[in-house]
Amino acid sequence: MAAKNIIYRFPNATVLFAPGNLRSIILLNDGVEVSEHSHALTTEIMEALGTYSYRAHFATEGKLQLVSSSWSREVLSYIPKDRSSELKELDEESYEKISENFKRFYERKLAEPVETRTELEYELVEVPYDLKGEILIGKEFASDLHAKALPIRDREQRGSYYDRNRLRASISNNLPLDLTGAEIRKLVDALGNEVAGRNGYSASLRQYGYLGDGDFDVTFYEVPYQGAVKKVLDKKQNGQPYADRRGRMVRDMPKSVGQAKITATDLANWWASVEGNKLSDDAKLEALRTLTNHLWRA
Repeated sequence: MAAKNIIYRFPNATVLFAPGNLRSIILLNDGVEVSEHSHALTTEIMEALGTYSYRAHFATEGKLQLVSSSWSREVLSYIPKDRSSELKELDEESYEKISENFKRFYERKLAEPVETRTELEYELVEVPYDLKGEILIGKEFASDLHAKALPIRDREQRGSYYDRNRLRASISNNLPLDLTGAEIRKLVDALGNEVAGRNGYSASLRQYGYLGDGDFDVTFYEVPYQGAVKKVLDKKQNGQPYADRRGRMVRDMPKSVGQAKITATDLANWWASVEGNKLSDDAKLEALRTLTNHLWRA
């Protein structure tokens, strides 16, 4: 399926994505052509974003139209290249009857250029966040959810040394996030680590696998964990503790009273059931926090 034209309407700018010939496409707002917003983004960021596919315009609020503009000039007749010659001006029918040898002495006489505009289909994406270059290149985040999800996505996408060190920009960094099943799983794991950093939870999750298709093993405790620790002694090669009783302090977890397993499919099905990707980004993060707290019994 061919890529489609997309108009991203930010509060401070409107960005056109057109995978075809961008130069021939005009953006109209209530029938008036919208000027290009040359200062919305730096040249460097536009190049990283994809100069030939994206173009930034001033912000718009009215009805948008996208049109393809082409120019043509009708051939009126054929006239001698040498105006002082005795050759006559010819209409198209007469011109086609002369030999190729004589055609080289003529050139086309053209009418004034005429513009033809064809309305194009597009998808309109209304964006709640201001367009900002620092967000596009990942130096700032549009929301708290972006701050947690985009580093996860970035680690998955970065490949070669060249890819890791060149300036990259993505329009998705500045848009509401559609989360994949793998990303949901990793976000739940990250949010679970936040829960584990405090006291008062009566279950804990342990993950298996790193490719987004692993499971969580849930351990339920007899009482909530309230920060108790105990000392685990270091041991010598013979298995005996050192005389100075050196060691390290670790959490002293309550007695386990049950186990459960949550699969990546379980999480994906839950996300679909609450129509997670239709929520605002703040609501997405709140839903993930609520689920995580429920799983940890926090």
